[in-house]
Amino acid sequence: MKTVSYNEHLAALPSSGKHIVGQFDKHAVVVYQEFNRQIAEPALQHQKFVSPFCFDRLSWIKTNFMWMMFRSDWGRFSDYVLAIHIKRGAFETILQRAVPAKYDRLLYTKPAQWRKDLKQSDIRYQWDPEHDPYGKRMHRKALQIGLSGEALRQYATEWIVEIRDVTSFVHAQLPAVKASDHNKLQVPLEKVFTPQEDKTSQKLTLSTTYSSPLGT
Repeated sequence: MKTVSYNEHLAALPSSGKHIVGQFDKHAVVVYQEFNRQIAEPALQHQKFVSPFCFDRLSWIKTNFMWMMFRSDWGRFSDYVLAIHIKRGAFETILQRAVPAKYDRLLYTKPAQWRKDLKQSDIRYQWDPEHDPYGKRMHRKALQIGLSGEALRQYATEWIVEIRDVTSFVHAQLPAVKASDHNKLQVPLEKVFTPQEDKTSQKLTLSTTYSSPLGT
């Protein structure tokens, strides 16, 4: 896992707007989830999700490391934080099939059509405020994707390239977080992900322009 200091992380990414921020290459995209050991350890062993992982629920994935840290309190809410590498083509498919979790007037003229699409879809998405290492809201929004039904089955058993345990890395950052040392605090090297199809970007209401904290 390539890492940078949190200061470098801030300088390289948009300071506001809706952006898919994550670690990826031409083959795979990294998403994060947290689990108890009963689910995480078999997943690490088999490199896919198996029982007692529940396939009959909505399971949320996050591309943004800092959003995962906010939700997991730096890995203190669960036994494991997992970095799940999924096929890039599968991630594109997820974005193409996703329906907003909340009604959006920019995308739907009538709430009834949105409710129909949401009911028929097994993938939903929502934008939430990004947070800094101390839980303070930022102006940039982070993407969260919910998978259920067939999409969840495909994700858990077919689309995974690799599952890595990053719990120790997460816990190792706690002293720097507590000391507010942004140079020692290490985070994954992340970039802005742009979907292949313009209509996917439009559906996700992605920001097309942004300013960075350094004004570049």
